[in-house]
Order: sequence, then structure tokens, then C-alpha cells
Amino acid sequence: FDDFKISYNFDTSGLEENSFVVKTFPNPANNSVIVSTSQVVSTGELRVYNQSGQLVIQHDISEQTNQMKVNVAELPQGFYTIQIRSENTISTPVKLIVIH
Repeated sequence: FDDFKISYNFDTSGLEENSFVVKTFPNPANNSVIVSTSQVVSTGELRVYNQSGQLVIQHDISEQTNQMKVNVAELPQGFYTIQIRSENTISTPVKLIVIH
């Protein structure tokens, strides 16, 4: 599944990339996916992008957590990218496959 390229544009000035690791389970996902981080995130947002780089899901993070459940049942089958932004930190994008 590594034979595709996902690109999107956003301003990362002032953000430190690769500061924490994001993992997804299950992957591929059907109805929901658990997104976990290597650090506790207290404020920020979780973003899911489609193959065109369009933002399709955005969840605000307002309490301390290192695990979030994301409903992907309404997303079309396909490849997606998940990324978490927290204060001055941005995670490395993680691939997600949605199948129904």
C-alpha cells in the first residue's frame, strides 16, 4: 500500500515536526478507528485527509488523552492520512485505509 503519494499544503511555521508517534488500530478500518499517541495530548486537533489532501474529519482535543476513537463509517472506501496537532507540535502523517 506504499505505492501512492498524498500531498497537502498547510503552514507548519512554529511547529516541531515528528515530536510524537501516532498509531491506528484497526487498519484497515470499517466503522471506527482508535488513534493513539505516544504522548498525552491536552489541547489540539485530530485531522483526517483524503487522497486529494482535503480535510474530511476534524476533532478538537480539549482534555488530556492519548487515545481517541474516530468514526469512519461515513467515509467512502479509500486511503486517508491522519495527523494530530498539539500546541506547538505536529505528528508525522499516518496512513489509514477504510474498507466497507
